[in-house]
Amino acid sequence: MLTVAGEPEQRQDVTVRRGGEATVSFTVRRAATGTCTVGIGALTGEFGVRR
Repeated sequence: MLTVAGEPEQRQDVTVRRGGEATVSFTVRRAATGTCTVGIGALTGEFGVRR
């Protein structure tokens, strides 16, 4: 589950075999400028919106 500003945003189910890797991408659009906090499980990060 991808969260943006602490709220659920999008979900993707992915199965990864032991020792494997998977790339997951999300597209998030925001109209307001500023910084948004994002998270997936225990991982967090930020992205900026500017005009």
